[in-house]
Amino acid sequence: MVFCSSCSNNRNDPESVKKSWEAKGWTYVETFGPSVPDAVYVFYFDGGTAIKATAGITVNGVKKEKDYVQDDATYLIVGFQSPKTGDGFDMIFKKKK
Repeated sequence: MVFCSSCSNNRNDPESVKKSWEAKGWTYVETFGPSVPDAVYVFYFDGGTAIKATAGITVNGVKKEKDYVQDDATYLIVGFQSPKTGDGFDMIFKKKK
């Protein structure tokens, strides 16, 4: 996992972050978790050669996870988190292997 306190000039804008990763060749898959208005871009994780990539979020203090099996694609998980509540959501991207 890579923590990134300034990964984007527009790190409070998920759409700008999404466009940035798409410009690097990643295809947007989905957003895991509900949007959090004050969330900021805090990390990204490239699944690399792992069998699966796991997205992990917190919603109202409850942790949730979702696995992405990397059989024909590598997954990228981009995490956003609220500095006030700790709640967050992940944007999921993929690239063909």
